[in-house]
Amino acid sequence: MKKVRSLLEISVDELNISKQTIDLLLNFGILSIGELLSTPTKTLKEKLGLGNDAIVKLRYEAKLLADKYGLSFEKLQEKYGELTTIDKALRELGVFSVGELSEVLMNKSPYKNSFFKVGKDIAPPLKGTNGGVKNYVIFNQLKKHVEEIKQNYASISEIEKETGFVLKYYSANGTLNPARLTNSLWNKQWIINNYNDFRDKSMGNKKTPYYDFLTKQQQNLIDEYLNHRSEYDISYRRTEFVNQFITESAAEVHRKSLTRFFFKMICARCGINISYDERNRKIIEPTQEEMEKFDPEVLDLKNIISQDIKVISHGLMPSTRSDVRNHIRAFIIFLLYKKRLELEEKEFETSVDDYKGWRQLEKWEDHIFNAINTYLPPNGTKKIVNTQTSLFLKRNQMIGIYKTLMENKNGIFPKPLKFAAMIMISFFGVIRPNELRQMRIEKHLDIDKSTGLMKLKEIEGAKFGAIWITKDISKKQLSPSPDYGTLIPEKAVKLINRYLLWLYKKTPQSIGQGFLFRPDEYKPDEPYSVSNTLYGWLRKYKGCFADYLSPHEIKHFSSYDMRHTGNNIIVKETIIHDDPVLNDQKQMVAMWHCRHKPVTINEKHYTAKTELEIYAGVLKHAYDFPWGLDELEEWENKMLNRPAKNQKILENADIKPILSSAEKAQLDNYDEIISSLQSEAKKLTDIKYCEENGITPEKRVQSYKELQTKLKKLQLERESILEVG
Repeated sequence: MKKVRSLLEISVDELNISKQTIDLLLNFGILSIGELLSTPTKTLKEKLGLGNDAIVKLRYEAKLLADKYGLSFEKLQEKYGELTTIDKALRELGVFSVGELSEVLMNKSPYKNSFFKVGKDIAPPLKGTNGGVKNYVIFNQLKKHVEEIKQNYASISEIEKETGFVLKYYSANGTLNPARLTNSLWNKQWIINNYNDFRDKSMGNKKTPYYDFLTKQQQNLIDEYLNHRSEYDISYRRTEFVNQFITESAAEVHRKSLTRFFFKMICARCGINISYDERNRKIIEPTQEEMEKFDPEVLDLKNIISQDIKVISHGLMPSTRSDVRNHIRAFIIFLLYKKRLELEEKEFETSVDDYKGWRQLEKWEDHIFNAINTYLPPNGTKKIVNTQTSLFLKRNQMIGIYKTLMENKNGIFPKPLKFAAMIMISFFGVIRPNELRQMRIEKHLDIDKSTGLMKLKEIEGAKFGAIWITKDISKKQLSPSPDYGTLIPEKAVKLINRYLLWLYKKTPQSIGQGFLFRPDEYKPDEPYSVSNTLYGWLRKYKGCFADYLSPHEIKHFSSYDMRHTGNNIIVKETIIHDDPVLNDQKQMVAMWHCRHKPVTINEKHYTAKTELEIYAGVLKHAYDFPWGLDELEEWENKMLNRPAKNQKILENADIKPILSSAEKAQLDNYDEIISSLQSEAKKLTDIKYCEENGITPEKRVQSYKELQTKLKKLQLERESILEVG
């Protein structure tokens, strides 16, 4: 028998079947047993006109022939050891996030050599069905690869923690791509070996055009300041203190500011006229002729003077002036701290007090802080009246905005589905614009990997989807979603899925991947640069919502108001009549849902223990409402105006029921029992009480549900007495 390397080399002529069937296969372009084994059953039925049993027999003959050539599942397993599927193998090896890693292992050398593709390299097992498996992997070889990956690869945050490097910027701008295995796995040794090189190269190619105008000495001093503040607080005196950068991006924000300041100072010293475009936040560049006078050596950053501070204050809005003050003042404090250290070290070495040096330092300190306080006064922003008003819209207004977008009369909105998805996920997920800008489908949405669409799960009688605002995109990296995610209701999930299907039609090669919202839908990995551009359409088209917003509301409507409204709906526009204990927890759940930092220790302790059932229970009442305006009005009337169940008949009846003495006694007895049970249920919402009385979280939830069941039964029995009366 000839030696073959692939099932595609074995012709269907060799099958032990009738010549008529062979001709049928050949006529329809099925030339090899590999093609026969990999073509879907439905396609074979349509092409060949054969029934299911005939297809099964055909494939079995193909498996037998593959076995003779040594390419059956059984023969290859005898040769290489256990064969299994990639997902099953990775789970057995303790790897549970398998999607992207599976793709890498199957398609990248040397890992891909451990795989057999069904229909090309291997035939399915002789017994049983294949279950749609497309690839088998040699388990022992995969195990070695996974162990090697675990040893040599880690996430960016893990490598930062291990090495002390600041890497997130470099991973975002593509510098670390040679070290990238997946979005969450990076080659540690490559980063360690190349860190100094790519960091130095990055320092020489800064993200601001003004950096390159500075001298090497000036650049080094800026870098020294940023590196120091990335790791430590800076203190010169008790009153002159700046905190360590909280986020990696803060250093780059300060670098851009400082280089722009120093460029302006140098231009002024060289007699070059410049101006600043406040609206677009950039310097109007001097002409080439003027730039011939530019000489960065005229500025010694260690001896900035009053006139330099005056120069950088020109052309600034008062609100911007406060930011400029904070940035330049922090740099000055670093220079003072550095000069003080130099004086102290000199005195330690010589044992001679440098009175002159200390006097000069004090004089420069007084001079420069007087200049900052004069030209960049503190609390400058407090003198400015903030004309932006936060809006708290109603449910019907949010639905009206959604309806206006989706109806898109006269085709005024260029991308209505995208805009509607943006509005509603911001509202229901109370997401900040800058968080929304950074959300990626594969990282921040709970999706089905096979379809790329959001999944739904039922909690407390309602269906929800989950999103994760991860620490790296949350505000100041301090307000991520809980482990089970931020919940959004079923209707919002279905809207987002409609948007995702629209998105995937434009980039079918990136289903389930890329930024959720992009300026160019055909470029999944290019985000909006800032949140202002993300919501640029809202500023342009908000006048179209005049049917639902007042002139005042239209004037002040902004991207932040979806978050304000989502929070307000929970706290002030929701009443949970049939569960007073749950109703009492709206404020806490709103804080949890909005990812606000709790304001007291007790609230923090309580919020951290909020159960998923309670969270979902409140959201069900707040967010699971009809999206038709008429239905919504009826729904809200019932919720906001309906009296409690035990008052309903008495308040709504024209004639009060006549009760006997025995019935009145029964009612009093019911009231006493109901009050007692409500008091018990109330205690179960107190974490401290439960801990002091040895009530476990599991017992707490179980007891709470049992009490609610008893309360509902007793309230119905009480109402039946009133109805009879």
